[in-house]
Amino acid sequence: LERVVPRHARRVWTAAAVAVLVLSLGGPLSGAGITAAIKVWLAVMHLTVGATLIPLMMRTVHQGAGPPPRGSAAAPVTTDRTNVGGGSR
Repeated sequence: LERVVPRHARRVWTAAAVAVLVLSLGGPLSGAGITAAIKVWLAVMHLTVGATLIPLMMRTVHQGAGPPPRGSAAAPVTTDRTNVGGGSR
């Protein structure tokens, strides 16, 4: 996903995760032979897991190809290897 839509990976991932969460509610809500209280409990459990996992996993999606976020203290990567080892001769 990060290779296909690098600038929008987090947004696409979040939309897909929320869509899967909504679709996963179909199981508990359409269960035959179970009481309304159990259906509500199953739906609450689905929503609780989704509300926990989606934000946590959303943090693992990297935003690529764009500038670093404002306030980022990331040092620029250099490939200058002229003084590897730190010693002088």
